[in-house]
Amino acid sequence: MARIALVKCSLPRSFNLLVTPPLGIMYLASVLRQKGHEVRLLDLRLSPDRLDWIGEELARFSPEIVGLSALTQESEAMHRIAGISKNIPGVSAVLAGGPHPSAYPEEVLNDPNIDCVVLGEGEETVRELVDCLAAGKSLSQIRGIVRRENGQAVRNEARPYIEALDQLPFPAWDLININDYAKVKRMGNLPKRRYMAVMTSRACPYGCIYCHKLFGRGFHPRSPENVISELETLYRDYQIREFEIIDDIFNLDHERAGRILAAIRERGWGVKLAFPNGLRGDRLNPELLDNFKKAGTYFTALAVETASPRLQKLIGKNIDLDAVRGSIENCRRLGITTLGFFMLGFPTETYEEARSSVEWAWSSRLDFASFFMAVPYGGTKMGEQFRASERFPGPGFSYKDLDLHRSYFNLSEVPDRELFSLQRLAYRRFYLSRLPGMIFRGSFRDVSWMDGIRHFSRRSLVRERGFQ
Repeated sequence: MARIALVKCSLPRSFNLLVTPPLGIMYLASVLRQKGHEVRLLDLRLSPDRLDWIGEELARFSPEIVGLSALTQESEAMHRIAGISKNIPGVSAVLAGGPHPSAYPEEVLNDPNIDCVVLGEGEETVRELVDCLAAGKSLSQIRGIVRRENGQAVRNEARPYIEALDQLPFPAWDLININDYAKVKRMGNLPKRRYMAVMTSRACPYGCIYCHKLFGRGFHPRSPENVISELETLYRDYQIREFEIIDDIFNLDHERAGRILAAIRERGWGVKLAFPNGLRGDRLNPELLDNFKKAGTYFTALAVETASPRLQKLIGKNIDLDAVRGSIENCRRLGITTLGFFMLGFPTETYEEARSSVEWAWSSRLDFASFFMAVPYGGTKMGEQFRASERFPGPGFSYKDLDLHRSYFNLSEVPDRELFSLQRLAYRRFYLSRLPGMIFRGSFRDVSWMDGIRHFSRRSLVRERGFQ
């Protein structure tokens, strides 16, 4: 059996660093422990400026295999930790997985300190991969990896996505300190208090061009019974009273969502539910929303992205804007706090279209809003289009520049100065118009108020270096 360290990489502290329990490596840990391996989890996001801490912890644990999980903006930390890992006596292999390695596997393997990339969904792949590494066997038959052979990156056969998610063990909650995650900024600027993130389904059937589709396209749900069993374990054994549901599209199947919500209500736990990753806003009829509220839902994000019908088709979102507006009204009626997600700077977007999205947000009954810049991440259709275009910066391009709040690459037809100015105006007007309601309606109680003030101040007032 092997000793395995799984590390969640981090953005620098200077970024808008949001932290939620690392479910990806927590699932991997549970799968590996089923096979008898000894596993340690390390989350650099809890100490983003202390790579020495990671090195010390790895040396103390003395692993044989190190696995690194990274988003694209975390890739610099990933490569630095790979170098640290390879210098630890006894480490025979360094693996990389997550959105960034899955999008750029050949590039990641240019780093001699990384031996193998796990593509997409990792549980079944890692289970086989670690067994082969521990036994010194060839990796040529393992599906779902990119490996190095004779100095070249070789992509093995693709692995099918896991359809029966109920077969997976629950995440390894005992390998993290849950209280640590109550002290750091969460998604949606939610309050800093004890909670646990839960994923009840994977993948999404919609074809948004900005989505990496790490879990494939479609809808892979866990059964309501399996979900409730997980929540019950967290409630009973870990005293969790708030659940953060981070599915891509929890409310795709109304019947399934209703069964989960009804089961939570029937148990009388009195828990809180938050959906900071977003619900599909045009799939929330009044009856379903009533069930959300009765189950304890107090907060949800709704991803609108753009108010332009043309761009809705172009980006593959195809959301019913009138239905979303109705869902916002119903959330307000029920006392569910709402956060709207919008993007500016889509390919071919005009100033009039960008302005229409901002005005849509202003005229809505949303409690909060984020106005992101469209970012062409690798592994997405938009990213592929960007890399093939004349606008791709080429040598010197830094993945740290792919920042949702201040992307340095303007994909739209709007001049840089005008688009960035519109983003600042969007924040100023939206939040200044909401201030009385936040005070008298009390919606600020559902968020971390000081984090919100800092976010508003930086996005609406500070003139950053902007686009390249």
